[in-house]
Amino acid sequence: MTSSASQGTYFEVVKNGQLRWKAELDFPRKLDGRRDRRSRVCLTQKAAKAALNDLRRERDNLAQARASAPTFAAAAEQWFSGIPKSRAPKTLESYRYLLDSFVLPTFSAVHVDRIELASVQTWLTDLAADYSPNTVKRAKQCFGAVLNFCVRAGTLQRNVVATAQTPDIGPGEDAVCQPYSLAEVRSLLRAAEGSDLYPILLLAVHYGLRRGEVLGLTWADLILDGDHPQIRIRGSLHEARGIARESGVRPTEVKLGATKTRSSRRTIAIAPPIADALRQRRDRQEEWQEAAGDSWTRNPLNLVFTDRFGAPLYPTSVARSFQRLAAKAGLRRIRFHDLRHTAAVMMLEAGTPIESVSQALGHASIEITKRVYAPYVQALIDRAAHAVTVYIGV
Repeated sequence: MTSSASQGTYFEVVKNGQLRWKAELDFPRKLDGRRDRRSRVCLTQKAAKAALNDLRRERDNLAQARASAPTFAAAAEQWFSGIPKSRAPKTLESYRYLLDSFVLPTFSAVHVDRIELASVQTWLTDLAADYSPNTVKRAKQCFGAVLNFCVRAGTLQRNVVATAQTPDIGPGEDAVCQPYSLAEVRSLLRAAEGSDLYPILLLAVHYGLRRGEVLGLTWADLILDGDHPQIRIRGSLHEARGIARESGVRPTEVKLGATKTRSSRRTIAIAPPIADALRQRRDRQEEWQEAAGDSWTRNPLNLVFTDRFGAPLYPTSVARSFQRLAAKAGLRRIRFHDLRHTAAVMMLEAGTPIESVSQALGHASIEITKRVYAPYVQALIDRAAHAVTVYIGV
């Protein structure tokens, strides 16, 4: 038998009534501080000695890998700096927010090869106790993307985040809330009529435009005169956020950037009443400019929706205004984004082909539309089958 704190040991053992030889060696401690002792059971002393040598090489390779493996903070910076510049600014800011707010506070100083499944699982459970299912899902995806980058770079053998189980916290971001009914939509629009919010809500509930898409419309994107009025979705207004450790996320400025995806760039024909509302908005903006005089900011982005001094509207402020209006009208609370879902469901219920609904929403494929609105699509299929039966008369 040989014995050494650093070189390990092999010795005789009895296993299932048979004499065997066992090789043991201590590896570097685990992330949680627990001892990591590994062993091999062999038939002969010679085999045990060879197994101990194998364990020593495995330990040395692990130590070498750990010496070269970056901390998670360093790996995250490398991953982030390599993201294509064509990615939407809002997407990049979302990645930064998720890393800074949820992942780095726990794993910043940990070397990527020492991030263990148990610690990731605990992190997910703690996160799910305080944050929405969507936030947990996105934080996990961002965490996993950094570790995938390390695997591709050769500094990590496997991505433990990929095997971690997300707690059962309800539906993800594709889930649709109970959208407003037709009666609720009519109540909302009646309450908004005459306000600055009215044309914004018209575009949201009629065509399913995202909040940033509505606020990012420029007058050059609108064709209001003629027999075929239309709007072109070419950009999205978003808030550039700064991270403050003590006070959380803080909006700093408003930027006009790219749409969420390429397929989000689309042209939509609008009904005459919607075109009329937008013309009235144009007239009102001209009145504001005249009244503001030198205080007018000149609206350098040529935005359709501004405040009374030509400055862009903050998306979060518009969302709060919508919530106040809905509450005043006695309507249940939903997110502004759920108006997009409301529009989609109303299109489907009105008999609009799902292909047209998908194009209007700017989905990358019809499969996305089918998945997100599966219950409503199935109801239309059932209705169509019944209509055929009635038509045939059988």
